Amino acid sequence: MQKVKIKRSHASGLSLALAVLIICFVIYLLTLAAKTDTIEKYASSDPVNQQKRITEEVCLIGGDFYIVHLGACDTEEEARILAARYMQMGAAGYLYKSDRIYAAGNAYSNKSEANEAAERIRLQNIGAGVIHIKSEDAVLRITAAESQIEAFKSAYSAYQTLEDELFLIAQRLDAGLSASNALTQIAIAAYEFTPLKEDMESAVSGSSDAICLQISELCRTAHSEMRKLSKSKLSEMYLAASIRHTAIDLRLMRLNCLNGIRQGN
Repeated sequence: MQKVKIKRSHASGLSLALAVLIICFVIYLLTLAAKTDTIEKYASSDPVNQQKRITEEVCLIGGDFYIVHLGACDTEEEARILAARYMQMGAAGYLYKSDRIYAAGNAYSNKSEANEAAERIRLQNIGAGVIHIKSEDAVLRITAAESQIEAFKSAYSAYQTLEDELFLIAQRLDAGLSASNALTQIAIAAYEFTPLKEDMESAVSGSSDAICLQISELCRTAHSEMRKLSKSKLSEMYLAASIRHTAIDLRLMRLNCLNGIRQGN
């Protein structure tokens, strides 16, 4: 049988280049369609993305804070020595820096309670005084999904509750509560705060808003400090001092944050 030869025409260089370009364009369109489909599926399965975005004014409560100090010093070293002298009696040992450096013993939200505490300390021949710190409320206008706004408000409110709870636990230690029971109460408070902190972190995830990120960082810090306290090995009075120190620190961080927000920093 005679072999039949089929003549094949050879494509020119221009034709090959054109074919490659067409193939690349088709692949690009297919890839783009796949990405779009993935994004749409993600958006439809994400509950937050399904929610309607709303705009709401959120008020972050500030307030008055009264630090009862045990004396003022010119250097940090002197202040640390002064603070350490009273920590064994449950004083916070917190160094508050202003015009001078003050060794803080305790702090209150009520002016009369702070003044009474300072007077009792002065009766022991200790040069106590009261420092008044104030932060006005800050009002934010937030546009986000309703669940995100609720997470923001809940976390901020819970942060304030943690501050108050720490001061109460320190008072209970003064009144005879054992260190082990105090640590249990701190651990419970940290545990209850955990989901609110996580919801807040999730709400601001991917956000570039500085204020929301600041509040989220406050919550993360508070949670971390509570967990550290819950593992403390200190005796009752030193534990009370450590708790007060943390409570004062958390309160001042929040009030300073609010002042920064109101000043536009």
